[in-house]
Parts: sequence; C-alpha cells; structure tokens
Amino acid sequence: MNFIKISESSKMKVVGDYPQSQNMSEGYSASTNDSLYKTNWNAAIQQLNLDSFVLSRKAKLTDMISSVTVNSEAAFIISDRMVHVLSKFSKPKESQLFNASIIYKEALCTNYKVLFIYDLGLEYIDFSNSLFLRKSFFDFRKSSEIQFLDKQGYLNRLNHDISSGDLNSYDPINLKLKTEDIQFDIVRISLGIKGFLVSERLAEELSNVGFTGFDLQPVNNLDFIIS
Repeated sequence: MNFIKISESSKMKVVGDYPQSQNMSEGYSASTNDSLYKTNWNAAIQQLNLDSFVLSRKAKLTDMISSVTVNSEAAFIISDRMVHVLSKFSKPKESQLFNASIIYKEALCTNYKVLFIYDLGLEYIDFSNSLFLRKSFFDFRKSSEIQFLDKQGYLNRLNHDISSGDLNSYDPINLKLKTEDIQFDIVRISLGIKGFLVSERLAEELSNVGFTGFDLQPVNNLDFIIS
C-alpha cells in the first residue's frame, strides 16, 4: 500500500483560525487526573475529560478540529461522520475513542470524538538505514548525527538520556520507512513522521466524502524520506 500523511489543516480559508480551539470551556479543571493537561500521549488512557473544546471566534466548524490541548501527533478531534467512515478501515488495536464536545458560536456540539493511537509505530522505521540529528534540549549548539542499529538501540538511547538527565531530540536527516510492514489503514509513527499515515484508499475515501479540516501529503514528498 502507498501511504499519505494526514494532519490538521492550518489553512485559514479551511479552518478560519489555527488552532481552532485555544482553550477549554469555563470551569475545566486542569489539575484532575483526567485533564488534558496531564495526559500521557504515549500510553493507554483510563479517563479523559473532553468537555468542552471552545472554538475561537474566527474558527470554522470542520470535521477535524485543531486544539492546543490535544497532541495532534497522537490524537485527532474528529466528527462522528468521520468516525463512521474510519470504522470501515483497519487501525491498530492500541487505539481508543473518547466522546468529545465542541462549543461553536455558543452552541454545544456533541457529535465529536477524540481518536487516540498509543502504538508509537517504531516498528515501521528501518533504523539501520536511517540517519538522525541528535540535539540537546538544554544547549542548542550541541548536536551530532547518530544512527541506530534497530528499534531497541533507539529505545536504549532514550533510556540512557533520561537516566543521565541529558535530554535530546532526534530529528530525521534521512528516514527510511518499512511501509511494506504496515498492515493497517491508519497508523501513528511518533519518530520522524510525528503524526499519522493513512493508506491511499482511506485518503481517497476521506477526500471523496468531502470531509474538512485536514491536509494530505504523500509520504514520499517529505524531504527527509528516502526510498
């Protein structure tokens, strides 16, 4: 299958304002365990308070909604119409769907969900043929190229960074994907792609139905992807 990156649209003519939601409704608690402000976007979530996303005055109501409180590299706010179409396509079992509500022009819209995928998709990266730029979080002048033998080598390096307190980002210089191993129509790839890939057939369906609020970009058009 061919794959396409799907992401929230930042085009003003499409969404009106970006992000469309810049705050939660009045009275939303940021301190409770189910708060979006405390969410770990890399593991299964027990409870999530999604009441409610407030759209800005200029924002349009679209099928995919951008918000400062949802990590778009791990989850999407999408309409029930879009959820219905996605249900016909395959996704990893490490997926969760939560009820969400939107406040648009003072009206409460309850026909939205948050789709969250907590599988990081690292198995779809050919580490031995990829190259990354390691950059310090604490000193932007410290950077170096690094290559990993495999997924475990990358995870070992992350654990070493955490234990030593020397935190770094790993940005792709050259990223080779193992798209032939992807058996789903939508996957999250947290490293390099930092978001979601959808199959060509799913992308075509989303476009044909006329859903709004997202952009599609063929993965081979990303300048750091190598074949």
